[in-house]
Amino acid sequence: MTSDLRYAWRALWKSPTTTLGAVLALALGIGATTTMFGLLNAVALRPLPFPESDRLVELWGNVERQTVERRGASIPDYLDWKEKSRSFEMMSAWSQNDFIRYGAGVPEQLSGELVAGDYFAALGVTPVLGRTLTAADDDASATLAAVISERLWQREFGREAAAIGRSIPLDDQLYTVVGVAPKNFAGRSDTSDVWVSLVRSRPGGPDARGNRWFPALARLAPGVSREAAQADVTTIARQLAQAYPATNDKRGVEVSPLADEVFGQIRPAIALLFGAVGFVLVIACASVASLLLARTESRRREFSLRRAIGADGLRLARLMLAESAWVVVLGGAAGSLLAMWAGDALLALSPVQLPSFAAPGVDWRTLGFVALLGITITVAIGLSPLRSMKGHSLAQDLREGAVESRGGGGGRTLQVIVAGQIAVTVTLLVGAALFTRSFAALARFDPGFEPAGVMSLRVRLPVVGTQAGALTGVDGGVQTLALLDDLRALPGVKSASVSSSVPLGGSAAVFYAAEGMAPVDATNRPRTYVHRVSPGYVETVGLHLVEGRSFVAADLGADSRSVLVTEALAKRFWPRESALGRRIKQGDAAGPAPWLTIVGVLRDANLRGIPNNPTRDPDVFFPYTGRPAAFAVMLRADNVSGVANLAAEILRRHDPGVAVFNVIELRNLVDLELAASRFLTWLTGVFAATALTLAIIRIYGLLAYGVGQRTREIGVRAALGAGRGQLMGLVVGQGVMLALVGVAAGGLAAAALGRFVENQLYSVQPLDIASFALTAGVMISTALVASLAPAMRALRVDPMTALRGE
Repeated sequence: MTSDLRYAWRALWKSPTTTLGAVLALALGIGATTTMFGLLNAVALRPLPFPESDRLVELWGNVERQTVERRGASIPDYLDWKEKSRSFEMMSAWSQNDFIRYGAGVPEQLSGELVAGDYFAALGVTPVLGRTLTAADDDASATLAAVISERLWQREFGREAAAIGRSIPLDDQLYTVVGVAPKNFAGRSDTSDVWVSLVRSRPGGPDARGNRWFPALARLAPGVSREAAQADVTTIARQLAQAYPATNDKRGVEVSPLADEVFGQIRPAIALLFGAVGFVLVIACASVASLLLARTESRRREFSLRRAIGADGLRLARLMLAESAWVVVLGGAAGSLLAMWAGDALLALSPVQLPSFAAPGVDWRTLGFVALLGITITVAIGLSPLRSMKGHSLAQDLREGAVESRGGGGGRTLQVIVAGQIAVTVTLLVGAALFTRSFAALARFDPGFEPAGVMSLRVRLPVVGTQAGALTGVDGGVQTLALLDDLRALPGVKSASVSSSVPLGGSAAVFYAAEGMAPVDATNRPRTYVHRVSPGYVETVGLHLVEGRSFVAADLGADSRSVLVTEALAKRFWPRESALGRRIKQGDAAGPAPWLTIVGVLRDANLRGIPNNPTRDPDVFFPYTGRPAAFAVMLRADNVSGVANLAAEILRRHDPGVAVFNVIELRNLVDLELAASRFLTWLTGVFAATALTLAIIRIYGLLAYGVGQRTREIGVRAALGAGRGQLMGLVVGQGVMLALVGVAAGGLAAAALGRFVENQLYSVQPLDIASFALTAGVMISTALVASLAPAMRALRVDPMTALRGE
């Protein structure tokens, strides 16, 4: 075998252009495939970085409406699940939470988590210093305790062991540091620097059972399956529905693997991209196989001589495998180097970030994948030329000039390979066209408001401590509505407002009733999303008033009962009448909440995400009459970037304790909503362009090779009177016919695979006729262009020279 490898190495470099082309094609295919496998390995194959992570699950409440909708858990529900279930070794709960740290100069926002029970123990996380939080820290008599991250320990305490027992001010409380989390642990949210008790931070009252806002996190007991745990908590949910029908009727529990919760939204896109690069690899392998097959055809006399002096088929196969092995080794090495760079570059460009613990890296799975890939490619492309040698006449192959006199089986094999390559290219091109049309539809999407020129600032107000050890020296804060005059006076500011939420930033949902509404069961109770806004909000955000008016100063009184609604709500209850003057209320019609009078109707807007359906659950706007701990300031201005700092200065001038963060233009929020679709479109476009380029090269190469193989035939045709058009048609027709076969096969494959991308598309069907027609036109036109140069070469064949060669 060593001699075969030495001979193969020398033989390859006798035609360096062909060899380098094959190595480059494989490097591209193997590099891209290895990169995407590394990502797929990180999110689908590699276990989470916790002990026995396959036993970790999250529990979510759900409710049966028109469909089963996921909800969080309430503190009472969580405590009942924990007490009554027998399927879990331990159960905890968590919720992401942003804290404001006061007392250290300018207030600082810290990302953290509210956790309950044995959160750290359930995950199997041990501290590097001190202890973690336990169920005992949820007790009302316990000292307020906090666990901090290793990076916060380094930054604030210089990694001193004396940090344990020190106080850290968060919001309106002083917490005692009891432990430091390990270096690479950032919590379930992957962004946390501090962890405190969920139960102590958000104590529940008698009516808290309906306040559902977090998931439970649990570790299955040894030997208990997820299905058994699901049956267990389903029984508990039925018991709670009977005991508390007002809050738990039609409510169930979903037990979901933690890995699915962490990676569930990322996996489909990565799997899709892995499939796309798999197509690129197939095309690259087809290119290499056709290159080696062409070399084999040109060396047919050499192989015939070997057969004549006693070489058997196994010996020839070893020679071919040795050549393909060198190509694969060189291409694989270059591809692996490319993958090492491309993985980091892809993550840097991607708008969707992987959790820090899931960064792709080289492990045994990746090494095994690359090795298996290399062996498979070596065998596939190394043995592909053998078929073309079957049935050849040894005597005829040994004749001088036999290569030039006929095409042989190799030509037919090449045609099959190129047609298959075109088919795979068509599949990728259809995918790229679908994603491009989908993104174009999203880019034209009207969110229902005007985001350009609007700057938003999130604000947290200072608060006064209410118990021993709480913060002191922080005053009662500012009256946020009084800021509006100062904000409107800033240069270039056209309007200003405050609100409880930012468009595309999420808002709370409540059930409601409309005056005169027929009774409905729990599964059909209408739901709406609530926003509290000041006068000027409609104008600042750019919502469109359909009828009535927006809020004025008189609506901000304590007794105000004015409300704005969107068209979806108005049309649901008063489809052929004006909604002005009609009344709605939170909760049930017989409930204690006051009736609210509709004073304005706004056009439906996508305030919770693009392209979420704004008509399924409409929006309701209440006057901004309270003073919550957090709110948003929005400014419409000529120069939004310049006005943001001025607005922050005004806020801090009114009260130094105000924390300002998440300063962003609404247009950028819209761009962020489109970023994932844009990136997917760009990436599939790159793959499709790569495939198309390889296809063009192979069509040209095949036809050029065919012209060389058919020199005598072309000469005979010319001598018999064939015109230039007939000779060009002979070559161009072959290229176009290959394209037609490839387009037909690729179109069928794309149609069959369309269902896998359906959920990634917006306003475009997987069988979109325009995308398929465009792809067919591009591929056939490309084949036509690629055929022209070989066709012109055929016209230059001298009939006498061709016949003399025979």
